[in-house]
Amino acid sequence: MDSTFLKTLIVLLVVLTFIGLPTLINANKSKSLDTAIELAESGILEAQLALAVSYDHGNGVEQDFRKAAYWYTKAAMQGNGIAQYSLALLYDRGEGVQKDSSKAIFWYTESANNHQAKAQHNLGVKHAIGEEVEKSLPLSYMYFKLASSSLNDSKNALAGLSKLMTPEQIEEGQRLTREWLAAHPPEAD
Repeated sequence: MDSTFLKTLIVLLVVLTFIGLPTLINANKSKSLDTAIELAESGILEAQLALAVSYDHGNGVEQDFRKAAYWYTKAAMQGNGIAQYSLALLYDRGEGVQKDSSKAIFWYTESANNHQAKAQHNLGVKHAIGEEVEKSLPLSYMYFKLASSSLNDSKNALAGLSKLMTPEQIEEGQRLTREWLAAHPPEAD
């Protein structure tokens, strides 16, 4: 059996185990946890993310935000947008890590640059009200516009924000959106 296939199969089983879906193996949780940690420590992104989510939500393990932050950081450093967003939330709320607005903004931005709509939405909110970042309606417009194809909340926020903006600010927001899209093309599947 091909080692890459076997490795992928093991990761899939570990991920299924730790996100609470039915599993194809009947192993005790301690052994599954040890396997997940071993895979995660070897740098396998999916295992790192599965552990982070498990600790974040208490799926199959006791909820532990500190451990969630540790594994989200590992996955975020590998460029995973979901991990980056989740880590930003932990820093924003001070869960498992010391509350740190600058780290939250950094990870929201990294996640937004990976096309994560929830991170884009959160940055839109922060720029609209000037929370932890410079107040900028054009930047807020850009982030809400980027997220609006995935999130109804962003569509609604964009509509409401547009009513408060001058035509020049809207034009600037549209220009920023075009530039962002040119600089961050979606990855091909």
